[in-house]
Amino acid sequence: MSLSFVGRVDFKGRITIPLPIRDLLGIYEGATVMIYADLDERSIKIKPVQAIGVLTKISRECGERSCIGELVARLEKLEGFKDLVEIRCTRNLRGYKCYAIALISQQYIEKLKSGEGYTIEILK
Repeated sequence: MSLSFVGRVDFKGRITIPLPIRDLLGIYEGATVMIYADLDERSIKIKPVQAIGVLTKISRECGERSCIGELVARLEKLEGFKDLVEIRCTRNLRGYKCYAIALISQQYIEKLKSGEGYTIEILK
């Protein structure tokens, strides 16, 4: 099966890959891709690369925004922690909800459990 689309390159050299194609190829925000350029044919191929871990979202509600530091410290101590992809805090009526998205090694995913005020969600 083959899909194609016509797109535009913006001033930074970026091209948006349509959502249906990203979904079919398993390309998500922050995914690693290999870009092949064939100079003779003047063509480009983009291929998803298997990640070094599983994207995991760890979140916590807290009274102060500074709890993001505790969240990051907890992540860095986790066995199997590979990389921090994103951190964010948003204010709500009860205080703050902070989360971090991190790459965790596949073999340690089963050991992660929600608790101690933290919620853990495996992202696809």
